[in-house]
Amino acid sequence: MSRQARFFLEDGPLAIFIIDEVVLRRMVGGRLVMIRQLKHTLDVIRRFPNIVVQIAPDELGERVAATMGFTLLELPNGTEVIYSESVDRGHFSRRPDAIERLSRAYDRLRADALSASESVDLIRRTMEALLNVSPELQPLPTAMSWFKSSYTGENGGQCVQTSHDLRPLGLMPIRDSKNPDGPALTFPTTSFTAFVNGVKLTGFDGI
Repeated sequence: MSRQARFFLEDGPLAIFIIDEVVLRRMVGGRLVMIRQLKHTLDVIRRFPNIVVQIAPDELGERVAATMGFTLLELPNGTEVIYSESVDRGHFSRRPDAIERLSRAYDRLRADALSASESVDLIRRTMEALLNVSPELQPLPTAMSWFKSSYTGENGGQCVQTSHDLRPLGLMPIRDSKNPDGPALTFPTTSFTAFVNGVKLTGFDGI
């Protein structure tokens, strides 16, 4: 984590990351972990203009110019270095032929990848898909603080509960207080806020 600090400075070096689309969708750690990672990625891109992320879309197929990960480094004195990793070690190379070959591969891949703005849109759509109402998001963390919603109507007796514990992730879980061990519907906070504002303004008359 300490290696990130240099990039987060005001004069941080330019860093361009080209990421395979499959990385956005491969489930590691569960949905909540994936949501946190995608949200953090979007936050970093928004806050630090020296960090650029481009996605190599699935449809590139065999046109992807390289099948292994590598890093092209240009040092302040103009020296170019390649860094790559194998199973148990990292490798640095200053060989001109290797630098030329991988630089060409990088240029082709970046040309075929989505633009920075298109990549942000894809990351956001992927995160929103994970945030959508889905039973697959169950079970929610057990140590959550639930409270009865003030928007619950009198006829049903305050039977709807919600929690603010997942708001940092952009989530608003809703459950039936009469069945606390049952499933919860999890909405994006933006969707839930829009729903509440709609009720306040119009009550959704005519629906």
